[in-house]
Amino acid sequence: MENIDTPNPSYKKLNLLSKSGEFRIISLFERFKEYIVKHFDANEDNVICDWNKFGATFRYFSDNISLQIKVWEYSNDYLKLPDDIIIISEYETNNPIWEKEEKLELYNFLIVNCRRFGFCHIAFENLIDDAIKKEYRIEDTAIPCYRLYSVST
Repeated sequence: MENIDTPNPSYKKLNLLSKSGEFRIISLFERFKEYIVKHFDANEDNVICDWNKFGATFRYFSDNISLQIKVWEYSNDYLKLPDDIIIISEYETNNPIWEKEEKLELYNFLIVNCRRFGFCHIAFENLIDDAIKKEYRIEDTAIPCYRLYSVST
């Protein structure tokens, strides 16, 4: 029998995020995990949440796709990025059909759910992306960053 006083180890955090920030990240991770299981026929144990000093990183790796998303409550002005941001840092697939269709579906999922949980920005690390209109871009950030409240794909 599981001890209910012991936190789930996949949600172990390394710093003192706000309680609301922690809750928002956990809630978004649960949605992300459901999305991955449904869309990639994955085992939920293969969807990982690693906590860090800014928030968490969600990871999913399989034979067909490699996906890593950073979810930060605080950016500490790293790369001149705003707080309450998600960063798509890796998206690779060996299936050309998935490349465009799944990417757009993933972006739509992230935009809707990140807005729902109070994340206001999306950025792309090491990715050049044309799915989001350029007029939503935030100027002077080191990587492409967009406001979610005005984004549509």
